[in-house]
Amino acid sequence: MKTRAAVAVGAGKPLEIMEVDLEGPREGEVLVEIKATGIC
Repeated sequence: MKTRAAVAVGAGKPLEIMEVDLEGPREGEVLVEIKATGIC
């Protein structure tokens, strides 16, 4: 499954948005989709 993720490529560097390839959920696991987040 392809998805986009914020990846830390090095200490002290800004996060990079990259497309990554992940395995799907296995038996006993679930897939959670985050719709919104907030930073206070």
